[in-house]
Amino acid sequence: MAAYVIVTAAHNEEANLERLYRCVLAQTVKPLVWVIVSDGSTDRTDEMARRFAAETPWVRFVRREKPEQERRRVEKVSPGKVAAVGTALASLGGMEFDYFANLDADVTFGPSYYEQVLQRFGSDRSLGIAGGMIRSILPDGAEARGGFKNPEAVGGPIQMFRRKCYEDIGGYKPYGHEDGLACADARRKGWNVRSFPDIWADHHVPAKGYASTIASKVPTCFYLGQMNYALRMPLWFDTLMALRECCHKPLVLAGCSMLAGHLWAMVLFKKKIPKDVSSWRTHGEHIGLLLRKARRAIGRPAA
Repeated sequence: MAAYVIVTAAHNEEANLERLYRCVLAQTVKPLVWVIVSDGSTDRTDEMARRFAAETPWVRFVRREKPEQERRRVEKVSPGKVAAVGTALASLGGMEFDYFANLDADVTFGPSYYEQVLQRFGSDRSLGIAGGMIRSILPDGAEARGGFKNPEAVGGPIQMFRRKCYEDIGGYKPYGHEDGLACADARRKGWNVRSFPDIWADHHVPAKGYASTIASKVPTCFYLGQMNYALRMPLWFDTLMALRECCHKPLVLAGCSMLAGHLWAMVLFKKKIPKDVSSWRTHGEHIGLLLRKARRAIGRPAA
């Protein structure tokens, strides 16, 4: 079985880290190294990661401080996560490995998860990014709407890269939706991207932002609208996304909040990401994925 490394960027993840540690220890195919990067944590994340590193030879702990300018970004998570991943990979020096797995701290999966994904990589040399599909699990155990279930993309919490693919795309970009940008970059470089419906992971999400309530969805969608503006998503496309969101609970309010967030960022001239990162090709690929999904749903062959 080919060699792989895992990187986890953890910011204040004391509630999740022990559960993830047990999950990784149980894997039937162990990584060469698992690097846990505490990304400016102020809780017990550092203490726990140090303990794991002391208990398990192939677990490493790295501390990263968050610069102030990073905290002021519209994208609250991605810049720190990408920098933490870069710090972790740099700490490996000249270590030889074939695959790199990004693993968020609030994820769990079965003991054979990485063995199954590595088998898919081994059977398809064109596969650049792979993973399972992801359910979003609320604190009460119920499944939230959404998750990552598109077979032609891989959700950021469990993205696994062939090392050559990761190097070809220049790694993660330090902007919002870094996982989606990575998938788009990989496809443009000629790599296949796949999520497999027979491999699953659970993403243990908070009620805030995921539960279908006004208090949860309205502020979250307002923030997403601002981030979509920063990512150079056209207003007309964000309007379509907002209309789709209006059809889900809380009806109308969440979608209107998303559109309001986009317009708010536009009025304030919020900083956008570089044009060469968020290109029309990226939006075009996203639209193409939606069209192919719609065609399959109605039984017509995709182009």
